Amino acid sequence: MDEHSTHIHNLLLNSLSAAQDVRKEAEKKLQEYSHHDGFLSVLLGLIFFKNAIIKAFPSYPAYQEKKPDVACSLSASEVQYIRANITQAYVSCSSNHRKLLLPCFSKLIQEDFLTSWPELLPQLFHSLQSVSDLHYLMGIIDVLRVAIDAENTSSKSQNHPIFLTGFPLLLNYVLPKDLQAESAIDPWISICVHILLMPIPNTESIYHPDQTELCPFFSMKKWALHITIRMSSRYGLDEQNKFRTKTYSHFSSLYMSKFAIPTLDVILSLIEGVCSNKPELSLPPRLVTLICDYLDSALLSNKLWKRIKLHIEPIMKLFIFPRLCYTEEDERIWAEDPYEYIHKRLDPFEDLESVSWAASNLLGTMVKKRKKSVFLSLLKFINEIFVGFSTSTSPYYNNVRANEGALMVVGTISSTILAAPELKGQTESLIMSAVLPDMSSDSPFLRARACWVIQNYEDLRYSTIDNVLAIFQGILRCLGDVAPENLPIRIQAALALGIFLQFEEVTPLMTANLAPIVQNLLDLTNQSDIDSLSYVLEKLVSLYSVELTPFSLQLTQQLCLTLMRLISHPKVIQSFSVSEESPATGSIDENDEEFNIVTDKTMTAMGLLKTITTLVVSLTEQMEAFFYEPISHVLRYKISDLYEDILELIDSVTFARKAISQQMWTTVFPVLYEYYLNGTMGEYLGDLLPCFDNIISYGHALVSSNLQIQAMFTSIIDKAMKSTEYEDDDRICGCQIMESMLLCCRGSIDQLIPGFISISLENFRKYKSKRSIVHHMEVILNCIIYDTMLTLNVFSANSAALPSLIDILSYICASKAAFNRVHDKRLVVIAMNQLLRCNVDLSPIFPLIFTLLQDAFETLPKSLENRRLLEHHAENGDDDSNEEEYYSDSYEDKELSDDDEAHSQFSQEKELQAEPPEENVDDAHEDSEWEESDLEEELYYETPLDGVNLYDVAVSTISGIRGVWIDFRIARTKLLEPTSLELFSISPLCSVKSGASVNCQLISFSPHLHTTHTEVISHILPDPEEYMARTNWIDTAIPKEKIPAIFLRLTPSSAGPEGDLVLGPDDIPFDEHTGPAGDNDCDDDGDANPASQENMPGSDPAQAVIIALYPDGSYPKDKPQRYFSAESIKKILALFPRVKCLLTDAPSMDRACNGGILASHEAFWAGRQDRTITELCHLQSLPFASGTRGMLQIQVLPIYDGADAVPTRPLFHCK
Repeated sequence: MDEHSTHIHNLLLNSLSAAQDVRKEAEKKLQEYSHHDGFLSVLLGLIFFKNAIIKAFPSYPAYQEKKPDVACSLSASEVQYIRANITQAYVSCSSNHRKLLLPCFSKLIQEDFLTSWPELLPQLFHSLQSVSDLHYLMGIIDVLRVAIDAENTSSKSQNHPIFLTGFPLLLNYVLPKDLQAESAIDPWISICVHILLMPIPNTESIYHPDQTELCPFFSMKKWALHITIRMSSRYGLDEQNKFRTKTYSHFSSLYMSKFAIPTLDVILSLIEGVCSNKPELSLPPRLVTLICDYLDSALLSNKLWKRIKLHIEPIMKLFIFPRLCYTEEDERIWAEDPYEYIHKRLDPFEDLESVSWAASNLLGTMVKKRKKSVFLSLLKFINEIFVGFSTSTSPYYNNVRANEGALMVVGTISSTILAAPELKGQTESLIMSAVLPDMSSDSPFLRARACWVIQNYEDLRYSTIDNVLAIFQGILRCLGDVAPENLPIRIQAALALGIFLQFEEVTPLMTANLAPIVQNLLDLTNQSDIDSLSYVLEKLVSLYSVELTPFSLQLTQQLCLTLMRLISHPKVIQSFSVSEESPATGSIDENDEEFNIVTDKTMTAMGLLKTITTLVVSLTEQMEAFFYEPISHVLRYKISDLYEDILELIDSVTFARKAISQQMWTTVFPVLYEYYLNGTMGEYLGDLLPCFDNIISYGHALVSSNLQIQAMFTSIIDKAMKSTEYEDDDRICGCQIMESMLLCCRGSIDQLIPGFISISLENFRKYKSKRSIVHHMEVILNCIIYDTMLTLNVFSANSAALPSLIDILSYICASKAAFNRVHDKRLVVIAMNQLLRCNVDLSPIFPLIFTLLQDAFETLPKSLENRRLLEHHAENGDDDSNEEEYYSDSYEDKELSDDDEAHSQFSQEKELQAEPPEENVDDAHEDSEWEESDLEEELYYETPLDGVNLYDVAVSTISGIRGVWIDFRIARTKLLEPTSLELFSISPLCSVKSGASVNCQLISFSPHLHTTHTEVISHILPDPEEYMARTNWIDTAIPKEKIPAIFLRLTPSSAGPEGDLVLGPDDIPFDEHTGPAGDNDCDDDGDANPASQENMPGSDPAQAVIIALYPDGSYPKDKPQRYFSAESIKKILALFPRVKCLLTDAPSMDRACNGGILASHEAFWAGRQDRTITELCHLQSLPFASGTRGMLQIQVLPIYDGADAVPTRPLFHCK
């Protein structure tokens, strides 16, 4: 149809004809041609193309659902032609034409992007590399923006091609080097300066407040000021380390030396004109806001600050202060529409670009950064206003506007006043004398501002209860003023009330007025849609939940009604419906009134949902019924901004009730299931997980018996575990859903076990995140607990496709530090006991089972303690003092020095902090990996295993298998490390829990493994019973009296196996000719003995040698072993020929588990039956230097005279 382009064009013109016949005929012809191949190709350059794409593109399901009779079929060649040409057409056409094509792009990208239009991004990236025209560049950026908006949020990762390839290309256009040259920047800045200095034309329309923002003259000034601010703050000011990089260091130096001062002088001249109050020099509010932003960054530069400092008084008093006072326009708005005033001056989102906001922000920065030059003079000025307000001779006498501005200043600089040591003790006086009286003022502006100031002094601690009560009563008076025109006062009072809820002194007064206060807060929420009020209400409900119990049903009903009013607003429903149908088109402008209405109502709804969730603590069945209407409404109309809050409410309701209602089963769960599978809630699995877990846990009876519900959960698990859209966190959620089903549906989901094992082990092979792997492994542990034999059969049947059970347990052993939660320990202990109980040959995994059990029991006390601390913090609130201290000392809060050298040094330090050296990167990475491995305790996670006594389970299991495995003790001793023998040492002979009147335990004890112990030669004899039968060695070998002893600290240096350190003869720094040098010699009574002869060769009197091999005197289990060589023992015996007792902090004189080679033991005893060895001594409490002498006494616990070792307590006496 290309040859008919002119004809089509004429038909389009005729369709606009005033003649009805001509118009109808043209419309009929266009409708006929719309079904012909090639029609859209002709329309590519015509305006009709836009409507044809948006309304009739065949892949637009929403349009087809609404009007199925409309058809505009496109051939494959037509679609291909559009895709091939529309990008070039868009970036090449004018701005007016782009407005027509952009909606087409939005529709095409929304429906056909990465999958069916793969050539789009490469085409755009190629154009970015060769673009030389700014207009062309902006067209490409428009298309990229639409593509980003069209992408699903879950796929917007840093590896997405838009970011991975497109972002680096766009960086090439950020102040290119050519534009940084002085020859290029000079004309640019000169033009901006010239525009800023241009006098205002003498045209009346320009001065009209409603027209200044639209006036081209002021628009030109605005953009010149924008360029100036961006040039200086982002690239020019050398102190702005936040943006400074090596790329702009040269430009920064150039700017500071050539352009910074002239630019500042121009800004100061504009400020002077504004301060003169001459109409011909006035500026629109937007330009004044930009000037405040410029000064906010410029005063951080010492060079510019010296210039600003010369004008600081007029800037503060004549430029900043008047912008903080209310205006005649504010008075008019308050009188005509108090609700509008609230959103204009009290809503922070509305106030971000206002002059008062910019001025207060500038004042706050000025007081913090240049406190020495500004703070005291500002306080003096404010004090003059406060004193002059009641002084008839003062220019500020009864000046309400100035007094309100002074209160604004006091609130703006509250953090500096509270931190100022020179004002310590005076701040409370300031509040009581200057702020409290205004809470009873006749001026509504003063009353509202006084309540606002109170909010800013949240951290002030009052010295007397009377002062607290006086302010609180003033707040209640303002809150109770129900006159419609005083709505702003009541809202500020309600926000101030939230600050005073923390004071215990107001509790009696608060309790007495609780019902009217809550009603006032509900009324204000209904009238204003201010979300901050919801947080005050939430805090009040949380703190006074007991007192509100009688009103909880009525309060819940009112909150739900208020919530329904907000989310049922037509604009809210329309907004999210449009967003759902066409998210890429962006039909709502974020600056228009409709957007503000929707934002206000959804933000307030979020706060109300938080408050309702707080009330769930006192949940009743009647209260639960109120929740389902807002829950169903949010889900029905897909109000996605409230998904997280609604899911939190569902979680809280089901957790508090410990039951799943019929309405939850029929109206909520099916929708959550459908929304997750179809992608509506695809990115909310982390929020859905607690809901699903509660449904399984507290509705397990129905889940166990209903195959359809089991299939629904299986579908959820499959999508979470297999979908390529999701990451590790989603797969962890899938694992946790499997765990809930395995724990809560015992014996009812046998058919799901093979699938659970298979999917867990498949992901185990793919993903390396430690957190993810731990949860995958715990699915296997849960399968073992669910049905051990079924799980083993699955492994056996799929041995070729799946890792073996021994591989899984080996990995858990290697990663056991990551299983750090109490729940992890429970799973390990119970699963290992299940394996021990099953009638299967466990020889290959026997060591792994006991290693895991040993670690679980050893680390369980620490996990329990960590959990207890977390519970304590959750109940009492976390201590954020360290965090506050860190932030209070941050760069943003530090006062700057006027000294250039000092400030330059500070800037260099900041630059070093911003760019850490490369060698620290690896350490940071290692730290992040370690932190990743530590799973957080889930304090409110409940499972059927919580009530299991792990020690009882272990003892019962071991007792049951002792009779089956005759050689159990021998096997355990050979296969495990010695410390494993202490695992099952305590068993209940009787217990109160089992019905006895007392608890009585049997203790199996091994002196060699549990504590400090003394042993004799029978420890290494082949027939120790014969020796012990004829010798009472406890009485004969261990000396009863004190004996001379010497304490030595020796450091092994010889390398042993696996990094062990062995004490060799060269590590003993003396010989038999010199003897050891004693630092402190004592006689039998512990007194100094100047006549000792110990240094004489062969005559050392020491009968006991105490040797510390570990630096801190204690044996660390997680470090390489330290022990003696036979040669070192021989040298010790040569040095101390009278020695009878050798004591050491090592667990053994020889290496543990060295195949039975006891060379050091044999060298020491050498057939002598009167010598003893004491091991595992606790020497960390001995503060003596090596060579210290004294007297040794060994106290014995004679628990069994037939043992080859007994627990002992060595005492070393020395003064």
